[in-house]
Amino acid sequence: MNSKKIIELIKLILENNEIITNKIRKNKAGYALKITNQSSVRRFFSLVKPSNPYYIERFLN
Repeated sequence: MNSKKIIELIKLILENNEIITNKIRKNKAGYALKITNQSSVRRFFSLVKPSNPYYIERFLN
């Protein structure tokens, strides 16, 4: 995502919902935010319910 401000707001929303995130990093495509803590990943999937099959399959395995 190209907008750091949007990523910062997403990080704040996730943290307000007790989802632990890593720091915001800049990469070739823009900015990235990762959730690596397993309990936070489970919480994210229960609250957000992503529909991307790749990430659903990764989460289930």
